Amino acid sequence: MPDGEILNGNYRLAVGGAVSTGFATVNGPRGTSVASGSSSAVPTQNPFTVQAVGARGTTIICQGTAGGFGHGDAVCMTNRGAQYQMMF
Repeated sequence: MPDGEILNGNYRLAVGGAVSTGFATVNGPRGTSVASGSSSAVPTQNPFTVQAVGARGTTIICQGTAGGFGHGDAVCMTNRGAQYQMMF
């Protein structure tokens, strides 16, 4: 913190994605067609929350998103009313 207080805490990162598969057979007057496929999707922005507390009683909560390449941002608010923007 600006006054030198060090805050320690933890974070929670929600990483999600989707996987799907499909198969189809179509019979018609000109023959049979077969199709199959699969897909995988992982979001590029994963929500996270940080909660930390300092020895002098300051607490901070940050909420933001982190990308798949280790970059992200968040808005943080302390119990004393200060607001910060975090970018990494």
